[in-house]
Amino acid sequence: MREPHAIWLLRLVPGGRHGRLVAGTVIFLVLMAAYAATGMFDGVDTAEFISPEVAVFFCVIVAYIVPVFHYITHLTAAAARDLAPVLPDSRSSEELAQRIIGQSPFNQLLAAGTGLGAGLMHHFFLSGSVSRAIDGMTRDAKSAALAVGTLVVWTFLTAVIFALVRNARLFSTLGATVRIDLLRTRAYTPFARVAVSSTLALIGAQAAFPIMWIDPDVSAIAMVPGLIATTIAMVFLFVLPLISIHRAIAAAKRAEVARLDDTIGRIAAELPARHDNVRLAQLNPLLSFRREIEAVSEWPFDTSVSGRLALYLIIPPLTWVGAALIEMLIDDLV
Repeated sequence: MREPHAIWLLRLVPGGRHGRLVAGTVIFLVLMAAYAATGMFDGVDTAEFISPEVAVFFCVIVAYIVPVFHYITHLTAAAARDLAPVLPDSRSSEELAQRIIGQSPFNQLLAAGTGLGAGLMHHFFLSGSVSRAIDGMTRDAKSAALAVGTLVVWTFLTAVIFALVRNARLFSTLGATVRIDLLRTRAYTPFARVAVSSTLALIGAQAAFPIMWIDPDVSAIAMVPGLIATTIAMVFLFVLPLISIHRAIAAAKRAEVARLDDTIGRIAAELPARHDNVRLAQLNPLLSFRREIEAVSEWPFDTSVSGRLALYLIIPPLTWVGAALIEMLIDDLV
């Protein structure tokens, strides 16, 4: 099997037990030091749209997204390997795991280029015109640093979204090929784990947006495009891995219930009423089995996965409420 090209974001995380923590910490400190070197935090506004809070947000979001993407990618690869018992060819699970970790250079360049273009468009919208955007990028070190930060954040987030959506599509295709055993539906929970864990990266990213709210002068345009992009991506990341396996389980369930109904109807018709004891002896196991099949969930969730999803979903609202309360407190103190 040809070795895939490792996704460039994964290369930013060193090996070892604490590699993700090291990567996040180093990225945050390096970015904060770079912004501090421009005088971003000296309290002097030399130009319009200078916001230390936005700079801190850039540092946090990049330092967060790199290790979390590394974590989710390896969780997704592990989920692919866990599906080996229900795949037609057990080797395909390892091949899928390698495809999740690796990606073609063209796709990686496409994702990075799309993110860079989205960052430029966002900067133009913030500035109001192309000429003001160019002037803002070249006016002074602070303005240039914030402009570059916008491009970096969009490039990183877009690369993450492209990779996660691609992985979700792989699992969507996989859902139509697995063997369905209605008595062992826990074997399909890796699909739900992928759906839930893939949304984690973007949920956490949305939880960081309130950092910008600390600045009362920050424009809504600075936040809304990112929130819209991540929200749309979250919907796809959650639905894509689940829809095909849901359909496969539902179809198998309908087929099995129809088969049991035919068998039950045939036995009931063949045995006359005077043979009630014999008929009940044959029908009771079938009736019990049909109830078991009808109770099978058509979605590959278990209690732990559902609880994790509920926890993830309350993270952004809690941070937004907390940010609003802090802003109100600061206003009262001032």
